[in-house]
Amino acid sequence: SKDPVEIGLEKLNIHPDMPSKKVKSHGQTITLDEDIHRKYVLGAGARTYEYYSKIMSRKRFMAQIEKAQTNPKMFEKMSKNLHDVFKNYKKRYRQKALKEQLKRNKQRRN
Repeated sequence: SKDPVEIGLEKLNIHPDMPSKKVKSHGQTITLDEDIHRKYVLGAGARTYEYYSKIMSRKRFMAQIEKAQTNPKMFEKMSKNLHDVFKNYKKRYRQKALKEQLKRNKQRRN
C-alpha cells in the first residue's frame, strides 16, 4: 500500500490492537454488545487514523521516521508517542462505550 499511515506504522513497528469486547469497570468485567463494540472500534480507529494521517502526510515527519531507523532512542520515543495517541483515543471511546452499555444493561433490568 502507498498509504503514508501504513508505511509509517510499519517502519516504526506499530501494530494497533483491536479493542476488546470486555471492559473492566470498578472491578467488574462487562461485555459490550456487538453494536456498541463496533462503534467503539470504528470510532477509536477512525480518530487515530485521522491523526496519524495528518502527521504522516508531512514530509518532515516521514523524514524523522527514516532517521529513527538508525537511532534507537528516537525510534523508541516516536513509537511510544504514536502508540500513546492510539491508547488515548481507545480510552476515550471505551469510556463512551462503557457508559452506553451500562445504560443499556440498566434498561434491560427494568
